[in-house]
Amino acid sequence: MSLAPITSLPSNAYLPKSLHKLADEWRAAAQLVRDLVQQRSEAQAGISKAKADDAEAFKAAVLAGKPLPDGDNEKALRDRVADCTRRLPVAEAERDAIGRRLVVALRDDDARQHLADTAGTAVRAALAAYLEVLDDAERKVSDAHRALTDATAALHVVDALDTGSQVRLLPKAPAGVPSFAAARTAAPQLGRHLDALNERKPPRQRHVRLTNGREVHVPASLAADFHRDGQVAEWLDGWPPEKPSTRLAGGSYLGSHVEDFRNAPARFTPRGDAA
Repeated sequence: MSLAPITSLPSNAYLPKSLHKLADEWRAAAQLVRDLVQQRSEAQAGISKAKADDAEAFKAAVLAGKPLPDGDNEKALRDRVADCTRRLPVAEAERDAIGRRLVVALRDDDARQHLADTAGTAVRAALAAYLEVLDDAERKVSDAHRALTDATAALHVVDALDTGSQVRLLPKAPAGVPSFAAARTAAPQLGRHLDALNERKPPRQRHVRLTNGREVHVPASLAADFHRDGQVAEWLDGWPPEKPSTRLAGGSYLGSHVEDFRNAPARFTPRGDAA
């Protein structure tokens, strides 16, 4: 499992102080990418008008017998598009490299716990406020629906006078009471998510640097085999190290059914496992 690029981050208020600088570096790199994309888009959008302006300037110069212009408006915009296009891959690569470092750092137990505690506190407060408002809204809607239904009773008297039917008060609900069931179902689900926030899910794939200098993405069971054999020099994905695998009955090891990739090329990914 490779590190997918970060696409957005919470504010530094959610992050441990030790990662504020790195997070700010990522935000600045991400902003540079957005700026380049916007500048290129604006330049591309202006090319047609610039070309028309250059044509008008050329025509005016011909009719006035003046020196012909160089058509700089269109050229300047095309140059800007080309410049942004050259810069963009470099900026994106730098943003993603910083993002990968930040993901690894955030997977540290203390950093993740800080983020989980901060986010959980904010969500619990918002959830409590939401449920309180939901209770109040349900009461108000129910009361308003009842009042609306009661108000319709006299309408039947007016109709009865015209139709000859029995004159009496007959309340009639114009519609059913709106249901809050979906909202009440969603709230406990979020609560269960909060309750399980500290339960870290074990990764299925690991990114490690072996003692021979190779970087590989391998199943966690195979990484445990490598760890058992003293072949892991560094765990590169930020998750805690795997526990070394243990011998099974018959002399084999957990994970030994998986092909051994210790002699594979650098940054090799086993067949069938997405990098």
